[in-house]
Amino acid sequence: AVVARFEAYLRALDAARPRGWPLGIATLILGGAVLVFATRALGGSGGARAVLVQLVVAQAGVHAAAYWLMRDVLEAELHVHEANQAAENHARFPERARADDITRATAGMLRVMNPLGLALRTIGSALVVISLTRRRSREFFDGTGKAVEEQ
Repeated sequence: AVVARFEAYLRALDAARPRGWPLGIATLILGGAVLVFATRALGGSGGARAVLVQLVVAQAGVHAAAYWLMRDVLEAELHVHEANQAAENHARFPERARADDITRATAGMLRVMNPLGLALRTIGSALVVISLTRRRSREFFDGTGKAVEEQ
C-alpha cells in the first residue's frame, strides 16, 4: 500500500509540474528578496521596511495560492503519510485492533497538518506585517537609518 500511494504521489507531482514549478520559483525569489530587504532594513535603508512589508504580503499570497493550486499533490502526500503510518503501526503493535485504532487517531492528526500549516504561515505573515507597521518599529528603523547617516 505504501508503494502504491508513493507512486500515486509521484504521478500527482508530475501532473502538477506546470503549476508547481512557477510557485516554487516564486517562493524562492520572494524568500531571497525578503532576506535582502530585511538585511537592508536592519542596516538603515529608508525604504526597505515598506518593501519588506509588501514582500511578506506577496509571500503569504504565494503560500495561499500554492495551498489551493497544489491540493492534489498535498492530498497524495497525505495518503503516503497515512499508508506509511498504518504500516508502522501494524509492524509495531501485534494486535490488529489496537493498530487500527492508533492508525485512525493518527490519520485525523495527519489530515489537519496541511490546513494548520497554511494557517500558521498566514498568521506568521500577518504578525510580521503588524510588527513592521507599528509606530515603535517605524521609529526603530528610522532611528537606525539616521544613526547610519551620521557615521
